[in-house]
Amino acid sequence: MQLKASAGAQRTLSVTVESNLPVIYQWYKDGSKISGATTANYVILALQSANAGSYNVVVTNSAGSVTSNAMVVSVDVAPTITTEPQSQTVASGQTVSFSATASGTPSASYQWQVSTNSGGTWTNLTNNSNNSGTSTSTLTVSGVSGTMNGYNYRLVATNAAGSAISTNLTLTVVAPFPSPFGVAVDSAGNLFVGDNSNNTVHFVTPAGVVSLLAGTSGQQGSTNGSYAVALFRQPRAVALDTAENLYVADTGNSLIRKITPAGVVTTLAGSATTQGYTDATGTAAVFNSPQALVVDVSGNVYVADTANSAIRKITPSGVTSTIAGNGTKGSQDGTGALAIFNQPAGIVLDSANNLYVADTGNNTIRKVTPAGVVTTIAGVTGVGGYEDGTGAAALFNQPTGLAIDVSGSLYVADTGNSVIRVVKSGGTVSTLAGLASIAGLLDGNGTNAWFNQPENLSLDAAGNVYVTDAGNAVIRKITPSGGVTTLVLSQSAATPIVPTPPATTHTVPDTPPGGGSTTSTIPSTPTRSGGGGAPSGWFYGALALLWLFRRRHGKI
Repeated sequence: MQLKASAGAQRTLSVTVESNLPVIYQWYKDGSKISGATTANYVILALQSANAGSYNVVVTNSAGSVTSNAMVVSVDVAPTITTEPQSQTVASGQTVSFSATASGTPSASYQWQVSTNSGGTWTNLTNNSNNSGTSTSTLTVSGVSGTMNGYNYRLVATNAAGSAISTNLTLTVVAPFPSPFGVAVDSAGNLFVGDNSNNTVHFVTPAGVVSLLAGTSGQQGSTNGSYAVALFRQPRAVALDTAENLYVADTGNSLIRKITPAGVVTTLAGSATTQGYTDATGTAAVFNSPQALVVDVSGNVYVADTANSAIRKITPSGVTSTIAGNGTKGSQDGTGALAIFNQPAGIVLDSANNLYVADTGNNTIRKVTPAGVVTTIAGVTGVGGYEDGTGAAALFNQPTGLAIDVSGSLYVADTGNSVIRVVKSGGTVSTLAGLASIAGLLDGNGTNAWFNQPENLSLDAAGNVYVTDAGNAVIRKITPSGGVTTLVLSQSAATPIVPTPPATTHTVPDTPPGGGSTTSTIPSTPTRSGGGGAPSGWFYGALALLWLFRRRHGKI
């Protein structure tokens, strides 16, 4: 027989005897005599876990003894938390685990809960790509994002006798760069990230170690010099040239800055004291909140001068001119100053020196030929939305960063839709990754992944796309097959030595009479970036050779 009850309950064990002679009772627990238990009833006033066991009674009279059947008593003891979970601080993109334990009889079941409003309400967690161990003593959260900063977690332990709740723990998320906007990848797979809110530029190794490249966190200014003393103000886009010089759209200062591989920061063009619209040389040129740039193999920098709604060009000597647009906002295809843009925030260059522009305010993708002829290749002017299709049948919502691969396919950070789109050379638009109108942080494949306001893109030589997922304060990676992962990053206090890629010497035949040859040194497989992205390295090497060949023949 069995008796089951909760701790604290009163229970009586009884035995009925048929005898015409006087009897003596003696109760036993687990074979041991219970002192004083010598009546037909044994009363347990308040059950405790110590009372659990096997009970029987021996009844004796002058004729002999008899032992009752055993009564097994089990006691349900409500859980108590024996090990409390601890608050933790982690870097954005990393994995964190919380542990707690509870005692109780029977063993308690576990359920982890989360509160996103400082303990106002609690939600049971379930296992998914981000959470595991939600019904065990250890909860693991993968791909922590900046939006999770301040989340509270707790463990609820439950059995038949009741429940116990652990103390609340707080998750503190420290983002290596809380507002990542610009991204560029070099030939060695290192990333350069412009952090808008911290006024800094960061360096990320392929192993995910983040270190400060230039600027001082939390300080803004326009000081030039070594990366240890240089100051920026809301830097956004970054781009690399073939010599691994890094160019920065220093948006808050309305400057275009240059960081050499040795870490020297200079101003290529723009005035630190004036915002406006002036074509000139060096600091005599004036910009207004430029947000994207790209560099060609000759060292010319093309700038999406966002607040001026113009596309500008800066030569290596700092001469600034306007390629298209005229400083007014609107939408009009045409040539040069006859074309009109509306706050363009993305720009990239193809193998034929055509520029592609994310005309953010117009929700369109535009093309600018080397002659300055502007056409609209996808999207509908002034119509924000989400639709895959060709040309005007496609819709975007505030597209920003662009990248381009060797086949001429454009990758678009469709910021307002929180998705990454692809525009083929014929203007056909499809979705590579992300679920339109769903802003969140979820790794997966294609539309099973979630983004939160992706801003800029960059392509490596293998065709992987790196995305600054600004709303999540993380860097994401998209493989050519559409698999999305969040980079696991760790912070380093060290200032990096910016790697200079190994150089490859290319010999170009000299065909004019007299023979001879021209030798040019070009970094191996350089990768270009423009407000986000660029073609793979072999394309630029080939283009550089073509440029040298044409120059020696007087064609450039």
